[in-house]
Amino acid sequence: MKRTVWFIGVAVVAALATVFVLNGIRNPAQEQAAHQHDETEQHQQWTCGMHPQVIRDEPGLCPICAMELTPLIQSSQGQNAETPAATIKYWVDPEDPTFVRHDEGLSPAGVPLVPVYEGHATYGSVIHIDPVMVQNMGIRTATVERGTLSASLRTIGRVHIDEQGQYNINSKIAGWVERLYVNVTGQQVKAGQPLLELYSPQLVSAQQELLLAARYRHNLDPKADSSLRESADRLFESARIRLQRWDITSAQIDALLKRDEVRKTMTLYAPHNGVVTLKNVREGEAVKAGQTLLELSDFSQVWVQAEIYEQDRGRVSEGLLVTVAIPGDSRPTRGYRGRIDYLYPYVDTLTQTVQARIVLNNADGALQPQRFVDVVITLSPQNDVLLIPADAVVDSGERQLVFIARPGGTFEPRPVQLGQRDDQGRVVVQQGLFEGEDVVVSAQFLLDSETQLREALRKMTMDNAEETAPEPSADLEELF
Repeated sequence: MKRTVWFIGVAVVAALATVFVLNGIRNPAQEQAAHQHDETEQHQQWTCGMHPQVIRDEPGLCPICAMELTPLIQSSQGQNAETPAATIKYWVDPEDPTFVRHDEGLSPAGVPLVPVYEGHATYGSVIHIDPVMVQNMGIRTATVERGTLSASLRTIGRVHIDEQGQYNINSKIAGWVERLYVNVTGQQVKAGQPLLELYSPQLVSAQQELLLAARYRHNLDPKADSSLRESADRLFESARIRLQRWDITSAQIDALLKRDEVRKTMTLYAPHNGVVTLKNVREGEAVKAGQTLLELSDFSQVWVQAEIYEQDRGRVSEGLLVTVAIPGDSRPTRGYRGRIDYLYPYVDTLTQTVQARIVLNNADGALQPQRFVDVVITLSPQNDVLLIPADAVVDSGERQLVFIARPGGTFEPRPVQLGQRDDQGRVVVQQGLFEGEDVVVSAQFLLDSETQLREALRKMTMDNAEETAPEPSADLEELF
């Protein structure tokens, strides 16, 4: 009986020992997997999808682009690999957050595009608002559409005298002004109207020479030699041309020959219609040859010099249609239409603008020189461009931002690059948006304040974590 009990005890001890030994033996693969699992849990790190060289031990924001960091896990080969938080929304240029594409590729500068995941943004933080609160805030959206932009540019201009309609009245010979018919600046004159009477000994002598040559040719014997008659004709024509070159008209010369008497003074007439804009002579004053006496300007056609600012210079070209209006005109429908005739190749030193010249018909005389006018330039239309309401843009002066409305009360801030605007409140989006996306057009300033507040708080948290965070390990530095 004792022997039986002893054998049973030995068997129980042997069984327990076998179980203990088997439990103590572990599969090497299982040991390694467990070790990796423990290592992963103990050394979870976070990185930036746009700047993989940034690695942190805690979640937060990237110090370079302020994007939310994404977790890293150990791959099967023991290397760190980025784990996307969600599906990829789009791809972005890490150096230019306004350059976004649907597919992976390179930026214009040759930089590889990086993914942006659901729940992340290229700038600031994604905001989640309860749908009921969205309605209470009165948030409205508009769809990014592709279309044609017909824009115009409004600026100011000043009326100037057409330089091709200015005429200088001067004396070709020295003498004295015996009588001045036009004696007031601003006086209207018509072509052929007498301006002044000039006495000059040279004029008197030239009249005498013409009359003597005419008498000699008239009294010449018809039977005289042909060479003698030709000489008389040349002498007569020479005296006549001499008076013409001193601005004596053909009608005056014919009257002189008909009268056959020398006049003490000769009258100078207006060559064109115009207004006296300069009077540089008085009655009885002695004048010299070449001296400017009067200046006439024709106001029937004027120039408008429009101010084109530097940021608009690339949008304006010669030939564009222009409408000019007089401020405060009682007839607002009245406008003067023309085209840009010339763009000056230099910048005005006072206004730092480029001048655009517009030639306008001024038959009614309402466009008075030196008057300010309103100028509207019709720009060339832009076809097949992305358009959004200008109200959707939050412009801080340093950046231009819009908020993308996504399902479930989610709003994503995104930087954009804008182009021209039209008179209907639309603006061209050159970069940053996709066709069909919905942008917020009201209450976006509240969203902007919220995302800036969240960004500031996250940066403060990140800065505090950086003070105690250990340096990245050597193998991770080599990997990224």
